[in-house]
Amino acid sequence: MQGTAPGGIALNLEYRPNPKQELFHRSTARYRAFIGGIRSGKTYAGAWETLLELIKHPGLKALVVSPTYPILNESTLTTLEAIIPEQLLIEKHEQKHKWKLSNGSEILYRSADDPDSIRGMEAGWLWADELARVRTDEAWKRGIGRLSQRGMPCRAIITTTPRGMTWLYDEFVSNATPEHFLIGARTDDNRGNLPGGFIENLERQYSGAFLQQELYGQFVGFEGLVYPDFSPSHILEVLPTRFPRVIAGVDFGMTNPTVVLPIGLDIDGRAYVLDELYQCNHTINDLMPQIQQMKARYNISAFYADPSSNDLIEIMRRAGINAVAANNDILAGLMEVQSRLKKQADGRPRLFVSKRCMNTLEEFGQYRYADNRSTTNPNERPMKLFDHSMDALRYALMSCKTRTRPPMHLIIKPASQYPSPYGRKF
Repeated sequence: MQGTAPGGIALNLEYRPNPKQELFHRSTARYRAFIGGIRSGKTYAGAWETLLELIKHPGLKALVVSPTYPILNESTLTTLEAIIPEQLLIEKHEQKHKWKLSNGSEILYRSADDPDSIRGMEAGWLWADELARVRTDEAWKRGIGRLSQRGMPCRAIITTTPRGMTWLYDEFVSNATPEHFLIGARTDDNRGNLPGGFIENLERQYSGAFLQQELYGQFVGFEGLVYPDFSPSHILEVLPTRFPRVIAGVDFGMTNPTVVLPIGLDIDGRAYVLDELYQCNHTINDLMPQIQQMKARYNISAFYADPSSNDLIEIMRRAGINAVAANNDILAGLMEVQSRLKKQADGRPRLFVSKRCMNTLEEFGQYRYADNRSTTNPNERPMKLFDHSMDALRYALMSCKTRTRPPMHLIIKPASQYPSPYGRKF
């Protein structure tokens, strides 16, 4: 694909969409969704559609939204930047979350875990990438509400792998209007752009509903969820700021993420997951500055960690962190978490999660037993998928089953004193 951008800038654009991508690009619907399996070419299609609109409409303000800033930086924006001709991208304002193009168009990028940052904006285009990973339609609704730039297309696209029967299914299937268009794609539809054996390897590892979702891009209702009682009523936008005690759960990883969850315990023993550190490909030493900041901000008294990693627990202790080997009775831990999710006599559960904990919220909706789970085996354990935050949560909550109530004290310090190392605004 070759062409000239307004202003006489010669561009050499090379893009050969696969058949599903081509159908997506041809649609002129006001709201378009490319719902596909992993590596089905959905993000690539979203990036190209956005770039072509930016070139076609000089002065266009394109709003790009992903679940978190790490996902924005590591996937969405990386894909977009890779296809923008270098003579077209002239300026980056990282603090303002804005890129400028030579034809006057702008890319404004925001995180869905801070939907308030979308308020007050004016845009003429919206690209929402992987937004099925957020549990509500708040960021999507805020985004399409910003499409008021005069003379611009004022359309919205979403590119994502589904995550169960969520708000996305309601928006583009059950409540769809003539203004909605959905294209579904399998990973196999993009086979020509994938390494040999990639699909076959995943087909050997995935099965049942998980296979249908991850490779076939289908909306599925998962059977066998470990925590079926978890619902939007457990997700809080505003949390208390005073707790008798704050602890943390820690699950170590390297290729898999290391997770640290600070959890506030109120005078009634209710638990509030306040925040999350969720990082892959980092050693515990790499993450120590962030853990120290988290400890200081939330006044965490103890970190309950995977007891099979004594060497990593010792590293934390040497750094002045009160790290404790957690009780790793898996079945008892699962029962503890599940019991906290059930409503008590006052109509409220005993476990809440901050809406900023995007990865933890996603794991609640994915953590499950095998599809062929035996209903007669009470000792069956969940699959080792989407369990990193779930393990950290279990480690922490198993520590407070018999705790007494110490005096109340203020635990959260002003956010300005502790700039977020987690890629979010507090």
